[in-house]
Amino acid sequence: MSSSSDQLERISHEIGGLAADLDQQQAIDSYGLPRETVERIFCAGVRLLARHAAEPSDHTLLKALTPTEACTAAAALLRAQGLTPFEFGVWFSVSGSRDTAQ
Repeated sequence: MSSSSDQLERISHEIGGLAADLDQQQAIDSYGLPRETVERIFCAGVRLLARHAAEPSDHTLLKALTPTEACTAAAALLRAQGLTPFEFGVWFSVSGSRDTAQ
């Protein structure tokens, strides 16, 4: 692994630990994280995940999200890009990166 990969691996574990703490506290305000910070972290993760989208996966870690969390995040991404659910449906149906692993 390169030093950048090592750094990202370490950071992902740190963020995971912070998120677990946040789950226990049930309030983002307890960290005083501005939305911009959360969006910056989220965007970095989405960009990394998008680069791996074509790879087979059982999505074990993504399944840790609740359906509400997944849909809320997906809706925020669609709104930010000015896309409708219909446009997303078209993209999803023609995308070669769709994974069918359950």
